[in-house]
Amino acid sequence: MLEGYLRKIYDGFDVSDEIEPTAFREVLRIINTGAVQGLTEGNFIPTHHESFLSALRHSNEVFSAFKTHAMGTKMAERLFGEDGKLRSFEEWRKAVDPIARHHVGAWLRTEYDTAIIRAHHAADWFEFEANKDILPNLQWLPTTSPSPEAGHEVFWRLPILLPIDDSFWSDHRPGDRWNCKCSLEATDEPAQPLSDEDSREADNPNRRAQPGLEGNPIEKGLITDKHPYYPESCSACPFYKPQGIKGWVRKRLVGRTKDCHNCPYISKAITRAQLTERYPIDKWEHSYVHASGGYVVTEQERIAEGKINKQEQEVYRKEQAIAKDLARMGHHIEHLAENNRPVGERYDTLFDGVKADFKSTRSHNNIAKYGKKAFREQGADMVVYRLEQHTEGMLKELKNLKELFPDKRIVYYYDDEQVLREL
Repeated sequence: MLEGYLRKIYDGFDVSDEIEPTAFREVLRIINTGAVQGLTEGNFIPTHHESFLSALRHSNEVFSAFKTHAMGTKMAERLFGEDGKLRSFEEWRKAVDPIARHHVGAWLRTEYDTAIIRAHHAADWFEFEANKDILPNLQWLPTTSPSPEAGHEVFWRLPILLPIDDSFWSDHRPGDRWNCKCSLEATDEPAQPLSDEDSREADNPNRRAQPGLEGNPIEKGLITDKHPYYPESCSACPFYKPQGIKGWVRKRLVGRTKDCHNCPYISKAITRAQLTERYPIDKWEHSYVHASGGYVVTEQERIAEGKINKQEQEVYRKEQAIAKDLARMGHHIEHLAENNRPVGERYDTLFDGVKADFKSTRSHNNIAKYGKKAFREQGADMVVYRLEQHTEGMLKELKNLKELFPDKRIVYYYDDEQVLREL
């Protein structure tokens, strides 16, 4: 992985505001592996926590993206020597070797171990919450580390024994310092409120969570956006690119609360990185990426077909317009070339993997005609209609078409509403 990553940077890959796909995927694989191991070490039931798992997967993606970006930008800074000339690849490789050793060596190992630890604590916390009616309190257990980290020692020596809902756990918990080997145990033993002196000691900055490990991993992710890989603010983020004059003002003058794990701009950058691997740019154009996760990718051959004459230009324009509407709704559209495909397999796109044809109409007269052709002649399993008028006649024709093809999917939306409906 590393050799190919270095070659891409040296050959001109712009790491300043793009995520290199190969390195991103490998970092993400390692962090996800740690997360899975940590969750399975606890009594975690995946089917009960799909929303948590979805958020966890995404926060791991965001962390991996910023780690890849941080590593790449540090390496790119050394492409040129002190004389201002581009180093040879071998000279540059030696110059960035210390960066590589840290990022894909000791640091990545620590991040992997941290993913295991924090995911295990997340699994434990779900169990604590489920059982708090019979085991309402948590006790901080002694560390198992052969060389204990001093930040938590006061907590397990007391030991801390407080209700699960106590605000103390919002600011202090096992796993909020790197390489922490502490743990919690649920108990029905009486809680022991902290003395004033113990509370002051808990508030000591040396006892606080280290950057990137704040808060409950169920809510904040395994590694938070306070980690040094992340930008200090939105205005300093390479992926925050609001458009137009309002966007320029917003980025430079308007305060924006940083929330990287829920940011549409980094989500778009991640989607672009993932598309690059799945849809190589020599065959596909990445036509549109939306913050919802939806996208349009277009075969280069289809773009060429759309330039043949004015009629084809108009057909292509309408298909692209519908595709982008659907991407804004969160769907994945592969806009396919028409030529060099078998007879009976001439549908326009793959819509979330389904063979689909697009139709745009302002009259109910053409609805049945278009649909029959798509299903009978073009091999489509779905027809997507963009309706340019709200009329009962259009809906009636769609319902009649559905009766003719009950096993096919018929979906539609009004161009002034952008809400997809299915019969």
